[in-house]
Amino acid sequence: MRVASAELNGCRALYAVAGMAALLLLGACGSDERALAGAHVTVHLEGNGTVCGGTVPYLDEAYGLLSDYMRVPEGRRRPVDYYFSAEASICGEDALGCAADDGRRVWARSVDLVHELAHALQHRASGDELHVFLAEGLAGALEQPSGRLITAGDYERFDEALAWTLDKVKRRDIAGDFVSYLLHVHGFERFARLFTRAPRGSSVSALTNALEDVYGKPITALVQERLASGLYFPEARLGVSECWTEPLAAQAEGWSFRVSLRCADAGVIGPVTLKPERQEWENIRYAAVEVADAGTHAVWIGPGAFSVDVAEPCAPTAYPVLERHRLNSAPSGTTLAVVDLARGRHAFRLAAPSAGANGGDSVEDPEDLQVDVRMMRMASAVDCTSGSVSIPPDVARLVLLGRPGQAALAVAFSIREARVAELTWYGVIGAEICKGACGEGACQAFNTLGSPEPELELAAGSYRLRFQYANLPRGLAALTFQTP
Repeated sequence: MRVASAELNGCRALYAVAGMAALLLLGACGSDERALAGAHVTVHLEGNGTVCGGTVPYLDEAYGLLSDYMRVPEGRRRPVDYYFSAEASICGEDALGCAADDGRRVWARSVDLVHELAHALQHRASGDELHVFLAEGLAGALEQPSGRLITAGDYERFDEALAWTLDKVKRRDIAGDFVSYLLHVHGFERFARLFTRAPRGSSVSALTNALEDVYGKPITALVQERLASGLYFPEARLGVSECWTEPLAAQAEGWSFRVSLRCADAGVIGPVTLKPERQEWENIRYAAVEVADAGTHAVWIGPGAFSVDVAEPCAPTAYPVLERHRLNSAPSGTTLAVVDLARGRHAFRLAAPSAGANGGDSVEDPEDLQVDVRMMRMASAVDCTSGSVSIPPDVARLVLLGRPGQAALAVAFSIREARVAELTWYGVIGAEICKGACGEGACQAFNTLGSPEPELELAAGSYRLRFQYANLPRGLAALTFQTP
């Protein structure tokens, strides 16, 4: 979202007009402000506001990545002032943030709004304002994880999205998806030609003419090309902020890492929110891995008070990615997740609850904020060539994560001693558990549409667990083991 300096008034207008001088002038408005200066971004805090140890470095890195991607000339890479407040009412009641139209200032209700940095840097790259559909689409393509969902059916409202105006926010998800496609397939240099052909305030016909001029085909053909491409952009974006950094080094059997989510620690970004009005805040950090071979992977998540978004793809995929695979850790015991991953880079998003803009961790025990994650590739359990994955006593939950278009997912596992487990599911139309790693023994099937979620008494030995998935954004099935 962009705002013009003329729209600002009252105490806030002082820093909109005066820039860094606002640090002195805001005191007269009853605001106690502090500034945390990075190489490119200075974060301004009000009152008792605080940010986590990795926040300024994260925004600095995002500034550098976006500046390089948008070919911002060195002479225009001037610092950005990032004003963080849980209120940020200057941007409007429903907005998470906004950027001034001169590219010098950002106001935000969350500390990770790369979206607004992208607006500021687009101004530096073009020297002018871009049509709002393209500007919001570019910022959406380059922004932080957003949680947005999009399907081909959303494109039925494409004409409405093109008619987007500053005072009538519409269909940001379509703009982000469409521009993500243009950038991925045709490159940024070609998109940049629109900077001079489709300025802010252009009519819809002028916008469509500019797109046809740059891409050599009518807008209807571009849309059909995008829909026929078979590409899906997770959350209608390119994943710059978490994916374009150095991935973790793989070890002989995969990846293993431990990170802290305590706000004071380096690398932790926060407080982050999608809904500040609900006072739902998190401390987060990212970890990227490079998957060399597509296939089924096992992910072990240690116990604690946090959540993990499991290995979201960093590139367009051939299957819909509509919702994150978010797993809440078990208070005690390990969670073992099984998921199919494509070849290429994937990112984990790790999050712990936070007290929000006023600072502090809401989880009292520091150990609860130590995250242990291990991931390795396992051969498909369907062909029964890999044997079983062993479920040691410390595993509290076995989770199978499906995706749209995936008919079924199976895993062979073994337990060393008898255990009781509750079988639960979401987006599943059939479930079956059989004795033997290949399911050669007796089987028990469940009609998940009508049957209650059962409690199973499992003897020591090998089993094959298989689920059929419905056509939903995510399919999830789990065995939750009782504590031995």
